Amino acid sequence: MGKSSQVDTIRAGIAYGAIGFGAVALAAPKLFAGIYGLTGDGNLRTMIRLWGTSTAVLGVISLVTNDPGQQRTLAALTTGLNAVDTLAIAAAGSDVSARSRVMGAATSAAFAAASAYVLSES
Repeated sequence: MGKSSQVDTIRAGIAYGAIGFGAVALAAPKLFAGIYGLTGDGNLRTMIRLWGTSTAVLGVISLVTNDPGQQRTLAALTTGLNAVDTLAIAAAGSDVSARSRVMGAATSAAFAAASAYVLSES
């Protein structure tokens, strides 16, 4: 597999991952919250749904963007977004469980690392 093909595969994986995470958050926010060890009421589930919609749309945008310059810009923005999310989740207060902080930060860090790789190879 050539480097360009590998980058395209990772870019697609990020996009499909975002769509998958977003779809689960939108369709089953209670399940999504449970996976991450979050507890809460309908307010939390509503916010999870909103996050899910945005995340899924970003994944779709990534799949339909064919211009190399736009793909590079999207990779840079995605890297930044996930890096900030990683730090914000990791720094969450003690009212957020350690499980939620670790799993949330790890997920965001993985997306940030994959996006950074795509950016570095673009």
